[in-house]
Amino acid sequence: MDEAEYETIETLDAEVLRLTRIR
Repeated sequence: MDEAEYETIETLDAEVLRLTRIR
């Protein structure tokens, strides 16, 4: 997996966690 790809996945993961916390 590319480093950039991994970074993107990490960012999406953080976004999901943030949205989950809001709920």
